[in-house]
Amino acid sequence: FIIEFFRVPDEQLGYIFLNLTMGQIISFVFLLIGSYLLFVKYEIKKNINLSLDKFINFSLYNKKSGYYFKKNPFGINGDFITAPNISRLFSEMLAIWVIKFWQSLGSPKKFNLIELGAGNGEMMKVIIESFQNFPFLLDSCNFIVHEKSPLLIKIQKKKLAKFKVAWVSKISKIKKIPTIFIGNEFFDAIAIKQYEKKKKIWFEKLVS
Repeated sequence: FIIEFFRVPDEQLGYIFLNLTMGQIISFVFLLIGSYLLFVKYEIKKNINLSLDKFINFSLYNKKSGYYFKKNPFGINGDFITAPNISRLFSEMLAIWVIKFWQSLGSPKKFNLIELGAGNGEMMKVIIESFQNFPFLLDSCNFIVHEKSPLLIKIQKKKLAKFKVAWVSKISKIKKIPTIFIGNEFFDAIAIKQYEKKKKIWFEKLVS
């Protein structure tokens, strides 16, 4: 950069702007870019500590490396198994509860049944199969799954292929009619913040 201020300007170009040569202008631009990149790198290192909610979101839902995005964690070949995959009874009992709750709402002609985080789709599958014994209810219900992971959506769609089920990425897009939400171990996977109180002052816990 400094050398450019001692060099003779190119004969064909001469001085271009504010008595500066082409080399000086280009060098100045690169100096600015380099300074900015160093600043960004410093800021990243300075802010390497993440709040717990950001750390959980990154670990579970990062599109490239997130736990629920890169593999199927359920079943024999996965890391754990949940109640719907141990016995149908769990989902069948939940189906009966939904029917009773639907009746307590006045048996609306149309309602949404939304499963939050449907795993491998087994719970929704058994619920729909149970509802087939109650045609009056089956005709009233919109079956909806709210799921983040494209990998799990693919698995769910395969399991629920013969049923009329919709997938949504945003709850706000769902039709505003009576709605029942269900979820199995859904809240276990929600990002949270954590605080600690020391000498009457609250401090947020970070992950480094």
